[in-house]
Amino acid sequence: MRKVKLILVVIMLILIFIGFMQNYEVLSHPIELKLNLYWIKFVTYPLTIWMVILISFLIGFVMAGLMGWVERARMKREFRRERTEGRGESISSAPPAGLPSE
Repeated sequence: MRKVKLILVVIMLILIFIGFMQNYEVLSHPIELKLNLYWIKFVTYPLTIWMVILISFLIGFVMAGLMGWVERARMKREFRRERTEGRGESISSAPPAGLPSE
């Protein structure tokens, strides 16, 4: 399964790369992002479209990583709490669900 996942990721990266190369001229135009509120005005430096896409991807990657890290820490904390209460000790010796115990 890991090899299939790796092959799919490589194919996806190759397709993304080909798409960027074929649309390089369109993606290289500079744009300015603006936020105009009543009390503050914000304008970015001119960025190319591919830089905006890359920055958005990186921000999403970091946010997803942080959310996964927080969830993993929560699960680890919950597991430790259950283990200290004595409920986690008999997990390995318990029969699978649906089977009668001996």
